[in-house]
Amino acid sequence: MKKINILFTVVFILGLALPLLAQPGNFNTSLHKTREGKPTWYDMENGGYETLTGIPIEDLGCVSCHPADGLNANGDPVPNPFEATCEDCHATNSGTPGPVTEGDCLGCHGRQSNLRSLGVSDVHRDASTPMVCWDCHSTTDMHGDGNTYTSMLDPGAVVTDCEQAGCHESLPGSHAANDPHNDALHCSSCHMQTNLSCYNCHFDSQIEEHVKRAKQPITGFVILVNREKDGKVHPATFQSLYHDSSGGSWVAMAPNYTHSVTKDEARVCTDCHQNFGGSIPAIEDYNAGGGIKFSTWNDADSTLSWTQGIIPLPIDYKHSFIMDFITYEGNLSDPPGASKNWTFVKSEADGFQLLYSTPMSTAQMD
Repeated sequence: MKKINILFTVVFILGLALPLLAQPGNFNTSLHKTREGKPTWYDMENGGYETLTGIPIEDLGCVSCHPADGLNANGDPVPNPFEATCEDCHATNSGTPGPVTEGDCLGCHGRQSNLRSLGVSDVHRDASTPMVCWDCHSTTDMHGDGNTYTSMLDPGAVVTDCEQAGCHESLPGSHAANDPHNDALHCSSCHMQTNLSCYNCHFDSQIEEHVKRAKQPITGFVILVNREKDGKVHPATFQSLYHDSSGGSWVAMAPNYTHSVTKDEARVCTDCHQNFGGSIPAIEDYNAGGGIKFSTWNDADSTLSWTQGIIPLPIDYKHSFIMDFITYEGNLSDPPGASKNWTFVKSEADGFQLLYSTPMSTAQMD
């Protein structure tokens, strides 16, 4: 009888432990497992940067992205060839999957990490009881819902939003004019302080030395587009790139949400509307007929300047949204960081990829 009880106990414990040790049921179709977002943007078949470089993504190492120290959450070397597993985030060497820290999230989600490093505030993160990633992002966001997605921007891939149950389900009565845009604006268009881009990735550094090198992270701007997912005006950011070997310059742009939310200093009408008496540099430039010169490289001191504030993306954006492209002239194996070894190349984008969104219409620009 004692043997039976012992056997039953062992089986019972294993029955509890095995589900914890197994992959969550939907993980194999989740974006954290498949890493489909990068090929979706880069591949030639989707009109991505490969159309200029001619280099398949498999030769770049992008889909094998792993911590810089080459170790998983257990402290073990990541496998070669790399395959995404629970251990990317969860330590499992104690017998059950360990908790995840925000540091684990920020190790991959670099834009959010950069915002913190730059000291950008956020009403949720800076609350008396600071909110953390999983206060809003559910297991479905992280481990998938059983469906296969090509990007986190696909409808359904990330369900977290401002107006989800338990959060901001309705506008407070004190809200200015109680939403004069009749739900055509996403909350972030007014309440997000800034977007962020790591300006001008140097593609040759990535290819030859696996060094992720950009000129610098930039903030202080909010590009506005129409998000296809819900048809609302939504902030967007971009990634600009330059490839010496092909001479190809590229811009990829899409809706983007940064955790830089403000409650009491949200935008007012004149922050976006020139015809309401506002002074918006991007709109002034566009109306003057010269397009929107978003960024300018200053050769004299090797610095970059860029347009601040609201920047509505016009319908002729491929010609009117103008930025300077630069290239790195130092040793490609140099560690990324501040450097004077950058030089101007050109102000034309050889390709402009806008996905999951559409530009502002002529009526919206008026």
